[in-house]
Amino acid sequence: MKTLVLAILTLSFCHAWAIGDEKENGGDVIVCGTGDSSSYELLDLYEAKALHRLDLVPPQGTALADIFEQRMKALEGIDATRAALYRGYMASFMAEARFVPNSDFTDIPDEGFKAPPAGCTLRQIVVQYDIPTPDGVRYMVNQDLWSHLDEENRAGLLIHEFMYREGRFAQNNFRTSSGVRYFNALVHSTKIARLSLQEYIVEMRAIGYQEVVVQAEPVVLFVWNADKPQKIVQDIEFHTNGKVAKATLANHFFLPGVSKDEITCHKAITDEHSIYFFESGNIATIHIGCGDVAYSFKSGDVSGFSFGSTFTYDDAGHIYNIFTENSQAAIFRYWSSKVHISGMLFEKPSFASVTFYENGLPSMVETSTTKHWFYEKNQQSQWQSFVPQYGRVMLTPDGDIQTAAH
Repeated sequence: MKTLVLAILTLSFCHAWAIGDEKENGGDVIVCGTGDSSSYELLDLYEAKALHRLDLVPPQGTALADIFEQRMKALEGIDATRAALYRGYMASFMAEARFVPNSDFTDIPDEGFKAPPAGCTLRQIVVQYDIPTPDGVRYMVNQDLWSHLDEENRAGLLIHEFMYREGRFAQNNFRTSSGVRYFNALVHSTKIARLSLQEYIVEMRAIGYQEVVVQAEPVVLFVWNADKPQKIVQDIEFHTNGKVAKATLANHFFLPGVSKDEITCHKAITDEHSIYFFESGNIATIHIGCGDVAYSFKSGDVSGFSFGSTFTYDDAGHIYNIFTENSQAAIFRYWSSKVHISGMLFEKPSFASVTFYENGLPSMVETSTTKHWFYEKNQQSQWQSFVPQYGRVMLTPDGDIQTAAH
């Protein structure tokens, strides 16, 4: 019996894998009339006019690629990161799509509220898998319906699929495609160009996207409670000029001056994970609520690094201070031909702070204790060690010692 059960489970798994992920979704087309007099229109574009009362921007050009790019430029004006994501999806679409002739796809009940015209039918034109099939197919496309769409509706359909592909990420709030259809309608309309950043953020939170990139950093619009039955709105504060002043930072972000690679936290997002901006839009402070990050610096013969959880910048983008406290180990190291400073603090509570000159070199190193760290200065080729009494060393802009409390 055990062998039989195992075999059945194995076959079931193989069947699901062979056809792709079972969590499908896809776009819909409204078909009105019969025979040669039939008309075909993407549900999103019909709802844009009939439900949302939006004025659509006419397509520029007749090629699908040109119309798609026109819509991405409209989105790019307020959300360049999202436009770039959809352009990436577009680049791989044909390689991931399979056009199926002589078919009638079973409807996937993911539309939520919908209101097609009386006397018309709603037809499923695309089935999209969360996980592609083993041969790389993510989109199953009804070829017969596709052949009846003009290029404007085809471009709109692809944008719908790409928006839903992002929307299906676990952190987002998409139970139906109604939010995607509205977002697609918005991008096709004159309204997208009139939205302020604050208005756009309100729209994206209502649609169901958890994140928006503002001023080069991803911020969170809402978080989920423990069981994910409801979302908790994360407030975003704005300067009077419309730029973001404070927000909750996403758990993947970029730290200016560290590297060009994205940093990822593997803990739940909290209010402590925050970012502050100057009125100019430049980053003022990043506070990491999920651990410390190593910051490395080098100028001339001076090198060093410091672990930090709070990173403060000036309005010109220069690092001003790195601070960490109550971490497992406050670690720092600074060295040149003139001076060595290093330490590792294991006591709790503990803190380490490194303040910088505009040239990127440390101006002061300060810690909560003098244990487990040392300072050495090269005097006439003789290294002399000190243990600063108050855990503080001041440095000159060229890296020499200025004062040391010892």
